[in-house]
Amino acid sequence: MTKTLLETLVSCVDCGTRRIETATRRRRLRFARSPEPLNGPQSIADLPASPTFLFLCLGNICRSPMAERYLERRAAEAGLTDLSIESAGLVDHGGRPSPETAVEVAREYGIDLTDHRSTVVDEDLLAESDAVFVMDVSNVTRLRRRHGTREGVYCLGAFGNTREFEISDPYGGDRASFRRVYGEVATAVDSLVSTYRVFRSRDTSAADGSVARTRECIEGSGR
Repeated sequence: MTKTLLETLVSCVDCGTRRIETATRRRRLRFARSPEPLNGPQSIADLPASPTFLFLCLGNICRSPMAERYLERRAAEAGLTDLSIESAGLVDHGGRPSPETAVEVAREYGIDLTDHRSTVVDEDLLAESDAVFVMDVSNVTRLRRRHGTREGVYCLGAFGNTREFEISDPYGGDRASFRRVYGEVATAVDSLVSTYRVFRSRDTSAADGSVARTRECIEGSGR
């Protein structure tokens, strides 16, 4: 057996092993007793008054910057001025621009990524974030390995309209791959905005009711 053939076989075995490990992590996440990363709507229910959302992906050059800037636009359109929105990556390569294909496809959604440069997530950024949205199970695993298991981490795809909760990495793919992935990001973010508005309207209604009851009590005691 030649060295080249042996190296090819080893590479295939390694690739197969990684796929099995990823599939196992997916099953564990989906069927866990409390699969918090999949409980997207719950991430909105317990947020403070002016929350910070953090989008994470592997390199912060394709998926998470699209999610960040698309949410910025949708939040502005919806009048959600109380949101702070950030994005970052899980690999130690900061300062990288988005690929040309990413920039071109994002432009189809009215999003400008030309000036984006990647940021590496750190403990300070995580501590400042009220909800962290990752793209796939590998992101969850890498985040836990580097920063420990923490509450408030959710899969962005859980807000989508499909059974799949992962948004795959289009890096190195063609325009069609980026269009598919950015469509999934946009759908999930649209659902995130809708869910956030519902819970915010409930909070506002509850606060208004509380104020009204307080006013009635004050007026009643003065009679």
